[in-house]
Amino acid sequence: MAIRIPIISDYYDGGVKKAEQSFKDLAKSSLLTGAAIATVTKFLADSVKAAAADEKAQQLLAQQLRNTTGATKQQIAEIENFIGRTQDASAVADDKLRPALGNLVRATKDAALAQQLLTIGFANCAAFGLDIDTV
Repeated sequence: MAIRIPIISDYYDGGVKKAEQSFKDLAKSSLLTGAAIATVTKFLADSVKAAAADEKAQQLLAQQLRNTTGATKQQIAEIENFIGRTQDASAVADDKLRPALGNLVRATKDAALAQQLLTIGFANCAAFGLDIDTV
């Protein structure tokens, strides 16, 4: 027996509510326990909210780059790639990297210099045992 549960196609609060209602409907059909449904629903809602927050952070950084440096879509995409590589190499979450890079872009008015300074900042984190916010 196939179970169809419409989840979400875009990040918006209405989608979260639709997903929650779908799982509640599934619980009523007695295929899963209420606790399992609640756990899955919370996980999905948290995941969607985290994705929405990440999307918002990406948009804020993109806007900061456009306003401060006149960055193009390609340059913004390259900076997002830099953030992904830096996250992988440093084990620092992108939700810390984007604001740090945004602050450096505002201060320097130069995206390339901001990236270099962020890299130097990570070296200082490792050398002195500090987190990126402190550095």
